Amino acid sequence: MTIEPAEAEHATPAAAIASPRLEGWRISVGIGVWVSLTMCTVALAFLLMNMFAMAVGAALHAEVTVEEQLPVFWALVTVCGVLLLTAVAAIVGQRWVALILAIIIGAAGGFLTTVVFYNVQDAVMPVTHTDPQPMPCQCHSGGTCDCPGG
Repeated sequence: MTIEPAEAEHATPAAAIASPRLEGWRISVGIGVWVSLTMCTVALAFLLMNMFAMAVGAALHAEVTVEEQLPVFWALVTVCGVLLLTAVAAIVGQRWVALILAIIIGAAGGFLTTVVFYNVQDAVMPVTHTDPQPMPCQCHSGGTCDCPGG
């Protein structure tokens, strides 16, 4: 099938269909995704060094308290949250490699948060014991019971 020269003037190429403004937006999102991914990777590396320093201290019989671990724990939670937002932005900007990297790095940070800092969870969300209240009186219709009102 050939296009006549008169029809070729009215045909729009596929590149012209995409809006330049839309492509500029995708590029901006892509740059933001990669910058965020780089910053989170660097922050995770610094947090790993901090965790290594705490592990060396514990190996040398120094006591690492929960108060010393809390800032690293919350920093890991923050990095994982930022990586989650980065993954969503990567989906929107169609940056698939950045999406996979954000998911992998975020999963590694989440693993460190839940496995390494298992003793911090009691300080973050303390467990309180409560005694259950007695059940309210439940009378069947037509039955006899000791409930007020019968």
